Amino acid sequence: MNPFKIPIPAVLTAGFFLTACGLSDAPEARARMNCHNNLKNIGMAVNLYSLDNQNMAPKDLLQLTNYLTSPVVLLCPGDTTKTTPKNESWSSFDPKNVSYKLVSPGARNDTTATNELVWCPIHNCVSYKDGHSITTKTKKQ
Repeated sequence: MNPFKIPIPAVLTAGFFLTACGLSDAPEARARMNCHNNLKNIGMAVNLYSLDNQNMAPKDLLQLTNYLTSPVVLLCPGDTTKTTPKNESWSSFDPKNVSYKLVSPGARNDTTATNELVWCPIHNCVSYKDGHSITTKTKKQ
């Protein structure tokens, strides 16, 4: 019995349509979009850090605590292997929970806008010095 009086074939057709249009991947698309936002925030923090440190990039992402408001930014929303800190403070953050990787830790952060700064191994996204981020086709090592 169908309590909503919607024909079963119409429900099945709608389900197939949503799957064909890719709308069933909405949670993954949302996670990827949030990942890009995190990468942009981390990229901006790396740029600010380098301005304060003789144009050198940080050696690891935990050196950015003065430039990021919360450690949650260091966790990719698609990374199911990491845990979000309960109170979102730096004091309770475990360094093992960083999802992202610096492309050139401790390197000179020159003025070339095409410099890759931060990489997400989950979504294969990269943040660049000029503030944009993209999803790349090739995996980084």
